[in-house]
Amino acid sequence: MSIRVRLILGFNLFLAALALLGFFSLRDAFRAHDLSEHIDSVSLARLAQAGDLVEQTAQLRSLELGYLLADEADERAGAQHSIDDCIQTLTSSLSAYQASQGNATLPAVLVSYIDGHRHYLGTHAQLMALADGGWADEALALYNGSAVQYSGLAAQAQTLFGAEQASLDAELARQHSIGDRSRVVLIGGLLGVALVIFAVGNVLVAYIHRRLRVLTQGTQRVSRGDFSRPVAVGGGDEFGVLARDFNGMMDSLRAARDQVARFHAEALRMREERIALLQEGLTREVKAQERERQRVARELHDQAGQALTALQLGLSRVEQSAVSSETREMAASLRAMAVDTMGMIRDLALDLRPAALDELGLVSALRQYVKDFSERVGLPVKFEAHAIVDDLPDETRITLFRIVQEALTNITKHADASRAWVALRHEGGEFRLLVADNGRGFDADGALRGSDHQSLGLLGIQERCHLLSGRLEIVSLLGDGSRLRITIPLAAAPGRLETSRVVNTGEQT
Repeated sequence: MSIRVRLILGFNLFLAALALLGFFSLRDAFRAHDLSEHIDSVSLARLAQAGDLVEQTAQLRSLELGYLLADEADERAGAQHSIDDCIQTLTSSLSAYQASQGNATLPAVLVSYIDGHRHYLGTHAQLMALADGGWADEALALYNGSAVQYSGLAAQAQTLFGAEQASLDAELARQHSIGDRSRVVLIGGLLGVALVIFAVGNVLVAYIHRRLRVLTQGTQRVSRGDFSRPVAVGGGDEFGVLARDFNGMMDSLRAARDQVARFHAEALRMREERIALLQEGLTREVKAQERERQRVARELHDQAGQALTALQLGLSRVEQSAVSSETREMAASLRAMAVDTMGMIRDLALDLRPAALDELGLVSALRQYVKDFSERVGLPVKFEAHAIVDDLPDETRITLFRIVQEALTNITKHADASRAWVALRHEGGEFRLLVADNGRGFDADGALRGSDHQSLGLLGIQERCHLLSGRLEIVSLLGDGSRLRITIPLAAAPGRLETSRVVNTGEQT
């Protein structure tokens, strides 16, 4: 086989490998794009609709109780209006969710929810008719008797929401899997192409070195990677043809090297895009957690708060109408217990999602939280805010608030401190947070490398800093307190977390 034929075969093999690599890469890219469109247009909409079913079902139950307990005509009219809006919203959400299933067979749990919803609306109509007819006791009895029916309906709605959440998680996992597979195919293909080029080049060089000693100098330059000078052999004989073919091979290798360099640059770009997508997914997960905290806090406030209010009113009536002093004292004790429970639920709801964070901004929310925390645990905490611009993005405000919560909780649990400090600064395009104490200190490196529950708080703080492309620094003096410093660029994009830790130094706050 002539040298020319060998070069043609090797080059065609290289092109075939590139074509195969391009085919698999494009196929995975199209699959990822189709899956992303499906998630955006279908899965997220279904999840939102299922969440509306859960929320509106619970709200309807709460509004029914408020209507039954309303004493004034204006209160009953307002409650009636809210119930009508809730039923209309719930029906619209159910219709939209049912329509989103398309022509597919409806899931059994959705069919059960539709039937339960229809039956519960029938019970609701009977309940409203009794209440409007002046049969308050019978209406309350029907309300209490429908608790099992409501529990089943709420459980079905929650099952629908969980199924949609699981489906969305599965699609996201599949999308990430496609991305990982595309990366493996691309890197493996590049390595394969490089191996093909290396093998073909070395075979040709070895063949030419054995057969044509006159080309030894040229082959040595090629083996060193020097493609700048062609082999200076002229003439129209076999040596001249071989020299021209050899020079063509050097040109091909130079082009292949440049092309591999371009592929490498493209691979690095795609890797950065995948990192950005993963970071975006993590950000969405944190946002979903915050939305869930907000929803739980709202349900604690709306459902448990209203139930305890009704219980308090009932006990107050029992206390007023009781004949014996023993009964009055017992009713008063139970009413005081209900009031205390309402306070605990309110504190829990505020810890989950403080309303001041959305209404007044980060500084006011932190100032109130630090004050309440100090009073609750008995630890003096000084709060300072210098030149703060409180128009931060919602994600930044929530993340900084959670970091302060976790840091103060760690101080209470592990530091044995008598004082603590929280300071915020905005300067030089950066937002700086300091949380310090005068406790016993700790081994920061060991805590961040450890896997026990005592280091989970610091790991959580580290991860939250990562979300904001922040820089975390932990300075701890054994026996003389700890300082946690966080610096976040205000125009931060998701990036790499820079963490520096100083342990057992002489540095002071």
